[in-house]
Amino acid sequence: MRSLSFSPRDLSKLSEILKGIEFFEGLTVKQMNIVLPCAQLWECRQHEIIFSQGAPGDSFHIIQNGRVAVYLEGGFLRKNRQITTLGPGEYFGEIALLYPEPRSATIECIEPTRIFTFVTSSFNYILTEFPELAEKIGRVAERRRYEVLHTE
Repeated sequence: MRSLSFSPRDLSKLSEILKGIEFFEGLTVKQMNIVLPCAQLWECRQHEIIFSQGAPGDSFHIIQNGRVAVYLEGGFLRKNRQITTLGPGEYFGEIALLYPEPRSATIECIEPTRIFTFVTSSFNYILTEFPELAEKIGRVAERRRYEVLHTE
């Protein structure tokens, strides 16, 4: 992954995407001005692994453009299986924002992809400023954790 500098267009795009993510809905301009500077922008190559199942969870990612595949590792003598594909405006890794546990899936870029990233340490600052976000993120994280655990 290669770190990129934000352009005004990137900031505008991130702001637009955040407004469509359920736990960021309703942020005021003042709140958005606190959240946006906490993000990083990364460029990933096709087939690059963003993180692997079982790795420590320390970041939340939003896809600016490109697509990623979400894989669950198989058990003994079972192959990894793709459970979904995510594209622009979709996100992954939100469980890591609240729970210090290993990643529940592997994320691989299907094509060149740019992602906005919030590392847990910077996101903790956001949560101290807006504690109501923790509850919203918790609901989403629990739902998605359940979905991953109950995927056949």
